[in-house]
Amino acid sequence: SWHLRGEVTLDAAASLRKIPGVELRELAVPLPRKRPDIWAIKPLAVAASSFREVLLLDADNVPLADPSRLFHSAEYVAKGALFWPDFTRFREKRVSTWSALSGGTWDSRPPQIDWEQESGQVVIDKKKCLAALRRLCTMAIHLGALAKHLPGDGGDKDLFQLAWALEKQDFHMCTARLPAAAGEELPELAESQRGPFVGSAMVHHGPTGEPLFLHRTISKHLDMLDLGQKHQMVVARPRLRNAYREWDQPLEIQRVFHSE
Repeated sequence: SWHLRGEVTLDAAASLRKIPGVELRELAVPLPRKRPDIWAIKPLAVAASSFREVLLLDADNVPLADPSRLFHSAEYVAKGALFWPDFTRFREKRVSTWSALSGGTWDSRPPQIDWEQESGQVVIDKKKCLAALRRLCTMAIHLGALAKHLPGDGGDKDLFQLAWALEKQDFHMCTARLPAAAGEELPELAESQRGPFVGSAMVHHGPTGEPLFLHRTISKHLDMLDLGQKHQMVVARPRLRNAYREWDQPLEIQRVFHSE
């Protein structure tokens, strides 16, 4: 688990070290403690890791199945990098934006970039993707300057695919099944215009379409004990105008948040 200097208290560090397999690593890079600059810690942690092959997982992201299978997937073996799409396609930008993001290399969206990326999880073979990884670190260090040209809140999420595209490095975007929204259906909202579904997490799928990660982008702010008592989260997918409809089977989250 990576952190910045002074970010983890001594008591918190002692508690974390009691968890089997957990090792705390301090990132020796003086990043500003503000958004978006602080999000550079994720790409830099990948580069600083002692592992050649890395699964980067956000702290609010829970595997729904053993993710180690990803290292043996045909898509990863062939390209050395697995990325995941966000809810929306990458919108066209002005020439000046593409020029800023590429250091003057691009004047329009490159063909490798189709969907916005969601970086709650990435899988990378650092040796196979060394040039792209170096480019990623350079972009991460300058995230504060690049943020205004990036989608959403200007975070790190799209830096991965941009760096790979700049270095003409192949990657696999896991679009066999696009991300879904997970949440609850609230009876009190049944008659509302937008319906009873209230999303609080994203469901990301593996290269062959199976649900693999529950990224609790909003529900991380909820009471974990309360969340642990719920038996299911309704899985839905986005539709036009942010409406949602039920999709597939509900997630049995009791097996995700179960404590032995």
